[in-house]
Amino acid sequence: MDFNIKNQQYLDNFLKLKVSEEFSHLSEDCYYPRMSNYHLDLLKMIGIDDKQLIQKSKELFKNPKFKILHYPKNTLPIFLMIKYLQENNLHMALIVNHYLTLRFYSISMKKFIPYCKKEFFKVAYSKLSSNHLFKVHDTISGSLLYLSNTLFKKYSDGIKKIDKDIILKYVYELRHRIAQSARSFAKLFHEALKNKEAISSKEQEFFDPTKEIKVKILADKLGKEITLYKKFDENILKDVIYLTKFNKKLAYDYARALHNIKYTDNLILALTLFLQEITKRNITINKENLINLTRQLMSIKYTTQNIYFKAIIIAIHDNIIKDLFLEDWFNKLSVQSKGLSRRFLAYYIILLSFKEYI
Repeated sequence: MDFNIKNQQYLDNFLKLKVSEEFSHLSEDCYYPRMSNYHLDLLKMIGIDDKQLIQKSKELFKNPKFKILHYPKNTLPIFLMIKYLQENNLHMALIVNHYLTLRFYSISMKKFIPYCKKEFFKVAYSKLSSNHLFKVHDTISGSLLYLSNTLFKKYSDGIKKIDKDIILKYVYELRHRIAQSARSFAKLFHEALKNKEAISSKEQEFFDPTKEIKVKILADKLGKEITLYKKFDENILKDVIYLTKFNKKLAYDYARALHNIKYTDNLILALTLFLQEITKRNITINKENLINLTRQLMSIKYTTQNIYFKAIIIAIHDNIIKDLFLEDWFNKLSVQSKGLSRRFLAYYIILLSFKEYI
């Protein structure tokens, strides 16, 4: 697909960040992803408007039954998926796939539960069967990621080849499965609302909102200590250099580059995701456990669901590479060396952030 993209890296980072943020927020009751808010930004980044999108869609999908693909907010992610797949950029194609998944979830939930109340949302969720789409992988976010990954594997080859029938099947199946699950969830919600069901004390303990609040407060504090207050620890840096065998001069350059407030939001998001993993897995915070968890999260392949800590670390890393004018050097590295560079940064961020807790 031909677009007038002026800054590809900025577009990629924008998509990674927004998708990661929205999935992170799904841990909040009654949260509906705000995907429509990003549409105009994306249009500007790729140098196109809605009229041009519709025209391109009609030229490509001429059959009247393809009407769903003539709506710009559906057309745009589909075209971006085609572009990334044809460039063999599976990671970004998957990110866009997740973007569309979040969009359909938001539309369905707003349709079936336009006025949401958190106490009844909790009750409805507690009553879902274990095989319900929203619960099959423990959380709504995890379950949507599972569905998104499954359909990506099923349809990506056809999307890459611009097989019109396959693309239509993909969009309809993704939308239908989410809508069907949202409808059954909404039924439980409205029953709870009608009966004014109160959540039991045991369930209330399980749905403790203070855990999520504490995670966000701590992540905010830890992130700002590095970017705003320029937190640095030479012993931590030396430990990570020894652990990774990373270049000493570059290690110091990376550490200093983090002392920039422009990285604050991404750093807080990465730490929030990391803390959520600690909470979910009930991990004791010590040096060994932090290293092991970081290694696991940075080793996850893009075709699995929990990619978002890794994606945010990569976004921070790649911006540091740009700030240090190391893009030409980095682009010539092997895949293994690129991975080492990113893992070094991840270990340093995590061990520095939790220094006082280990």
